[in-house]
Amino acid sequence: MGTAIFPASPILSLTIDGTTATLQWTSVASAQSYRIYQDGSFIIKLEGLTHSLDIGTGTNTCFTVTSVNSYDTESPSSNEECGQGS
Repeated sequence: MGTAIFPASPILSLTIDGTTATLQWTSVASAQSYRIYQDGSFIIKLEGLTHSLDIGTGTNTCFTVTSVNSYDTESPSSNEECGQGS
């Protein structure tokens, strides 16, 4: 049985405009998709490098992203980015 090869972790950035959080992350060469986590919980799987969502007002929320390769192996989490809507 072989050793799993983990893809690299993307680097995440977050911008907030009002109540809209926009996440952007770096491309990972071996990634087939990316998984976004909000406050530690999985929210969506995407193939692109950006995602926007409504986060409401006044509550601090944190995000991380992982990359997933063709073997469905998930990378360690990206850096965590946090903010709150206004």
